[in-house]
Amino acid sequence: MAAGGGRRMRVPAPGVALASDQKAVANAGLKGLIPVAGRPFLDHSVDALEEAGLSHVCLVVPPAVPEFAVWARSRRDRGGASVETAVQPEPLGTADAVLAAASFVDGEPFLVLNSDNLYPAKALSRLIDLAEGGLLAVERLRARADPGGNLDDRRLAEFAALEVDSQDRLLALREKPGWETYQALPDPLLLSVNCWKFDPSIFEHCRRVAPSLRGELELPAAVARAIEHGTRFQVVSSPGAVLDLSTRRDVVAVERRLLRDSR
Repeated sequence: MAAGGGRRMRVPAPGVALASDQKAVANAGLKGLIPVAGRPFLDHSVDALEEAGLSHVCLVVPPAVPEFAVWARSRRDRGGASVETAVQPEPLGTADAVLAAASFVDGEPFLVLNSDNLYPAKALSRLIDLAEGGLLAVERLRARADPGGNLDDRRLAEFAALEVDSQDRLLALREKPGWETYQALPDPLLLSVNCWKFDPSIFEHCRRVAPSLRGELELPAAVARAIEHGTRFQVVSSPGAVLDLSTRRDVVAVERRLLRDSR
């Protein structure tokens, strides 16, 4: 999903000096296309998907932003995964973004993930191998202690807190619980990092969700509806750091991590 406006990325960060090419893309809010460690961030994401065994990728993009289609063509020309784009005509929420890619799925199970997060290939592979639906999660204590990650408590508090059963199946999500509630939740606490495995039945739930208080059609609401109708989602804990590229400060941190890993 790459149709967001990148509002936080557009805001300058005190003390952070981006390279000129990074700054130009950040000013446009195109997070997935920001050059990081020598390549657009999306290149690293697609590399991880390929390593996990996937060969077809659909990028959900906003209208009138040709840069994404240009990148997709260049990625196809280099070989490897086939990359297509699907336009989300209006920013109506994440459930609506999933619906924008319905024709791409063609009746098969599929993953949904953010274009501004980088997920470990091993974690993606575990999600792919599930016999049912699932989602990727990080454990709070482990995520904030990981020196290679950039998920601190303030950022983790913006993720959905998960309630799971004894078999690590999802019972409920508490979307953006707020700082005080987040602090009060006991450990071990699992948090969603917006990476899902679905089958095509999720589309009907995406069509039927009511708008949130923000007026958006939210994917977690579609998931909650699917659970009510008997769909099971297995929670998979990520075996490595999930990197987040939301602000200009993140560009520096993520680039440092990727350059370190490439040595």
